[in-house]
Amino acid sequence: FREDKEKIITDSEKNVIEEILLKKWGVKGERISTVINKEIAPLDRKKEIDMMLSKFASAELVVTDRLHGMIFAAITETPCIVLDNFSKKVSGVYRWIKDLDYILFIDYTNFKHEIIQKKIQNFFKMNHERKYICPDFIKIQVMMGKCLED
Repeated sequence: FREDKEKIITDSEKNVIEEILLKKWGVKGERISTVINKEIAPLDRKKEIDMMLSKFASAELVVTDRLHGMIFAAITETPCIVLDNFSKKVSGVYRWIKDLDYILFIDYTNFKHEIIQKKIQNFFKMNHERKYICPDFIKIQVMMGKCLED
């Protein structure tokens, strides 16, 4: 979860989600960040991205309010519960991938414990179908590859 000015989920709302996941579904988590606070040499960029994608791919579930967290989950086909942030980037990009049933978007404007619990319950009951990533993400992947080569 974000800890900067784009964060809109409160600590109590975050606790509701963590409580539902832990108490109801036994999901224990590890906190990781998509933010790398160091200079990365051009030759090391692909390695850094591959390491981050490996972390996401090895997860059983991702819960995030970061755009890159949602994108990495989509690319690695990792089930993901995602909330928006202040800039609305997450909800904007979510519209591109809303057909991926392994990505659950929770609208914070209607954040009630019972509603969240029901959405998460339904999400866990689904047999998530792995779909191809939308063509726009393929274009992004190609562009990222070119950037990493430069």
